[in-house]
Amino acid sequence: MTQIPLSLTERRNERQEINVHALLHSKKRVFNPQYDAYIVKIFSGEWGISHRPDELFATILGSCVSACVHDPILGIGGMNHFLLPHDGEEGRTTSENARYGVYAMEMLINAMLSAGAHKARLEFKLFGGGNIIK
Repeated sequence: MTQIPLSLTERRNERQEINVHALLHSKKRVFNPQYDAYIVKIFSGEWGISHRPDELFATILGSCVSACVHDPILGIGGMNHFLLPHDGEEGRTTSENARYGVYAMEMLINAMLSAGAHKARLEFKLFGGGNIIK
């Protein structure tokens, strides 16, 4: 079945207002005049989403993994940063859980969906995971 793309008017009507600060699990947001944009720094255990064209996400990776997700129709995107896929233990606090991919991916995807993104349109890119310890 072929999906018919939404018109620009339908995209605007479908987009919900996103409170950027409520959907950022990172407080490191600074304006960068070189890029004429806000840079949101995402560190391990953090995540964020935005629909603003003047907002960029940045992180530093080694053995950690960062997932970037985007809904191309609504222009909503996000990023997380985590250490390991899972830990196998329960009873951790939210900030401890955010270091693990299972939890970090759930938080990022749920934030995207609550902002109006559609699961079928989500595009993902994964970065990092370098093997630095032998």
